[in-house]
Amino acid sequence: MSTGQGVTGYNMYAYCGNNPVVRADAEGTKYYIIHSGFGFFSLVYKIGLMKQGIKASDIEIISVNSEDDFVGVWNALGEDGEDIDGVMIVTHGEPYSLKFKDESLLDFVDVSVLLDGDKTINNWVLLTACSAGHDDVDGNMGVQFAKITNGTPVFACDGAVGAAFLDPRSNDTFRKNCVSPRDPQGWRVYQLNGSTTVLKWPVKT
Repeated sequence: MSTGQGVTGYNMYAYCGNNPVVRADAEGTKYYIIHSGFGFFSLVYKIGLMKQGIKASDIEIISVNSEDDFVGVWNALGEDGEDIDGVMIVTHGEPYSLKFKDESLLDFVDVSVLLDGDKTINNWVLLTACSAGHDDVDGNMGVQFAKITNGTPVFACDGAVGAAFLDPRSNDTFRKNCVSPRDPQGWRVYQLNGSTTVLKWPVKT
């Protein structure tokens, strides 16, 4: 069984002390997959989380159609006092914005203005939007979400993202935002202190 060192980088068993056989998370866990038009792939990602030892009942899939829907869902997370352990945001997008099913955009300004910036998310946030972690773009969406999540690692891709396996690749959007021609560097981890970590991942060009 994989120990989850891929896209989510840090071992996802960390919530139970890296030892899910003899330890349990007595407080329960809650992972959210928020998607806009990616219902099938959200189910695939849920299965992937379950293979890492997370219970199906602890993973909630939420569908949103617009920026307004997403803002409402995000701001409601944790309001009932339940811990938030991970949030996967499954949308189209570019370095400066997330794009929803109705074509509305959540841009880099909206993140700080519209979203509740006092979220404590225990393990990770993952953005599947293409080039959300574009390294040549100051203030990309990975950086913006890192600013509002109290130090939570935010995973975003320097490159386009293949929906099936979340594999980085090159496309026109990625190339047009490059300062000079280069290949995608893959998944990056952004945190509040400004640090970034590059995750090694096969890149498709």
